[in-house]
Order: sequence, then C-alpha cells, then structure tokens
Amino acid sequence: MSIDKMKQLLQSEKQQERIITEDQMFESAVLIPIVRYKNREYILFEKRSQFVSQPGEMSFPGGRKDVQDITLEATAIRETIEELGVVQEDIHILGKLGVMVHQHRSVIHCYVAEISWQEAYFSAFNPTEVEEIILSPFEDIIHQKPLEYRIKLKAYDHEYSPNGIRKQLFPAKQLSLPGIYQDEWELGYRKIFVYPLESVTVWGITGRFLLELQHLYLEANTK
Repeated sequence: MSIDKMKQLLQSEKQQERIITEDQMFESAVLIPIVRYKNREYILFEKRSQFVSQPGEMSFPGGRKDVQDITLEATAIRETIEELGVVQEDIHILGKLGVMVHQHRSVIHCYVAEISWQEAYFSAFNPTEVEEIILSPFEDIIHQKPLEYRIKLKAYDHEYSPNGIRKQLFPAKQLSLPGIYQDEWELGYRKIFVYPLESVTVWGITGRFLLELQHLYLEANTK
C-alpha cells in the first residue's frame, strides 16, 4: 500500500468516525424522556425490574441496537416504546446528547426527547423490564448539584472458576512484561456522580448522562 493510498483512507469520513476496538463492542442507545404533564415538565426515570440486569436501579429507557433499527435514534425510540408503552407519535426527539464509550465493551448513544404524556401511560409500562416509573420535576433536578465520588479500578491477569480453580488469562510473566503487570495492576480512578432524589438515587451511567444534560441546559441558558 502506498503512502498516498493510506492518506486517502485516513482522511475518509468513515475513518474519522471509527472507534478503535469497536469490533469488540456493541452499540446501544438510550433516551432521556422529558415529560410534559399538566403544564409541568419532568424527567422520567425507570426503576429496573427484577427480571433484567441491575434490578432495582434507576435508568433511562434504552438497549442494544437490533438489526432492524436503521439508526441508533430508531433504537432509542423503539426501546422507549417497548419499555414505557408510549406511542411513537408522542415521542418528539430534541436531538442527540452525545456518545459514551463505556468500559464494559459498549458504545452508548444518548438522545433527548420530549414526550407528550397521557394519563394512561402511568400504567402502560412493561412490567418485565420496568418495576416503576418516577417523574422528577425538571426545574428541580436540572439545578441539583450531584454528589461526586471516585472509585478505584484494577485489572487482573487471572480469574477463579466457581470451584476455586485459578485460570490464567494474560501470561504477563511468560511474555517478559514488567512485574507491575503480573497478577493485578491499577487502572486509576473513575468519577461517579450521584443524585439523591426524594425517593430514589440516580447514579452510574444514568447519573453521567444526567450531568451532561445539566451542562447543556445551563450552557444554553447562560448565553
């Protein structure tokens, strides 16, 4: 391959948007619902049911991209319909908040939408995925400063089976890598943002997306 050909490929639109290691990841989409109900605006959170991963935690509707989804925005809309039971005509996409490349091999596309809320929607959610929906007043939460913590991350070159047998995953010693990469090593810290609401606590990925929405809203209202 010539240098000129390499330059052409590097400057292509596809290459500019390429995420390295994306072949090891899966794409998903979430939607932050801003609900308009009785002349007030709310941010809607879901309490995850006992039948899905991370039960009892607060989240926004979302999930993996399916083959039939033409775009990631379509994924966010489909998941919102499936989880909340709302009709598509009541979902009005405001735009895309951003993309999170998460450590758990996922690329998460986040959208924001206004939902024209109907009384019937309070009982229309899918109980296999959602245990409860919570409407938090928009003006209250958008100005709430989150608690900020950090957690320490570590990498291990091994794992243990359920019966206690150690399995080597990464042969750092055999590869003659520095001793700091043998057994376990530190990966630094990650910030965690926590929003203690009236009856629930929002944190993790949901808390991070909420923080980004706050930043966007405050920026838009200070110009």
